[in-house]
Amino acid sequence: THDTERGITAIAGEPANGRDRYWQSKRMIPGDRIDDALRRVLLAYAMLYTLPGVPCVYYGDEIGMQGYRDPFNRAYFDWNSTERRLRVPLSNLARLRRNCDAFDGGSMELVEASADVLHYRRVGKEQSAEIILNNGPHLIVRTAFGKQTEVNPGGFTILVEDNQPQHVGYFKYY
Repeated sequence: THDTERGITAIAGEPANGRDRYWQSKRMIPGDRIDDALRRVLLAYAMLYTLPGVPCVYYGDEIGMQGYRDPFNRAYFDWNSTERRLRVPLSNLARLRRNCDAFDGGSMELVEASADVLHYRRVGKEQSAEIILNNGPHLIVRTAFGKQTEVNPGGFTILVEDNQPQHVGYFKYY
């Protein structure tokens, strides 16, 4: 909304509790933390696009726009931004959601919920999907559709009923 911090800032920025507007206007996520911030935002969007309800992307989130409370969260869209690491994964998540009927009002079943792992199943009329999100620092292996599936640290895997991985997400930096 108009009076809250942008997602990436809320997830990875310094807390703004009690900070004045001048402080908020000068703060950005440090360069050495931006990769982790983008990964965490993408993990949040993977949940948003695969849980029941209607996903919403606030303008600029697809290019990692930052900002504390109003008016710093409402900067002009930077059409010249070179930050593109979220655009393709967000587009893939939207396409998957649109094309898989498990996300079109399908039921949801929780498989596992812990501090680092969230695994759930969505079941539609013709398709099912298993979503595994790994917020931990280590590779995990989980069973999805009866087969072992690896999920990178800080990554996610979405599998559809034929068990062909739809890896719309690992953020790998080379």
